[in-house]
Amino acid sequence: MDTYRTEEEQVEAIKNWWKSNGVSTITTIAVAIALVVGWRGWQDSQVENAATASSLYQNLFQIQQKLEQQATEEDFATADHLTGQLKSDYESSAYARYAALLKAKRSAEKGDMATAEAELQWALVRTEGGVLTDEDLPLRDLLQLRLAKIYLAQEKFEDAQAALKKVNAKQFKAIGQELEGDIFYAQGELDRARKSYQLAMDNADRIGSTEVLRIKMSNL
Repeated sequence: MDTYRTEEEQVEAIKNWWKSNGVSTITTIAVAIALVVGWRGWQDSQVENAATASSLYQNLFQIQQKLEQQATEEDFATADHLTGQLKSDYESSAYARYAALLKAKRSAEKGDMATAEAELQWALVRTEGGVLTDEDLPLRDLLQLRLAKIYLAQEKFEDAQAALKKVNAKQFKAIGQELEGDIFYAQGELDRARKSYQLAMDNADRIGSTEVLRIKMSNL
């Protein structure tokens, strides 16, 4: 009887505890399960989004190569469509920024400097908008170099110089100095252009290919 009473008391104690804590326990478990499921779902969606963005960019890159060989209006339209899709649906991805970079190139080759500038600015804002990663740093410098070229084509010399000053990567040093020489040359400052070209030649010697620089120097 003592054992039975003890068991009855244990059962009653469990019932009372459940009445007091059952709902909160179920809620806690449900929340924990939801968090785990939600986290896994978010991870899966991120992987899926990255794969889709990668596929879109690969298609865009292939079309871009085709455009550089034999361009058609249909190909240009397809490239612009893919670029727009990457920018709207995968705005935070690196693929969207590289897509904008390619569109800026296409626009500049058509002489549409306003669109080229807008595309580069779009990509630059999204590159500098957060903490810069090792992947972002060379992209940022490349965007600034391209902007400097677009500004030079528009004879916005001060803007071009300002963009160049923001380029820090060593691999772009000679390119930046050559472009600086181009800016000075366009302004008629031949002595400063010569100095910039010489600096570019000194740095370019370390990576090869100084033929174009020699031609520019001889033209001075």
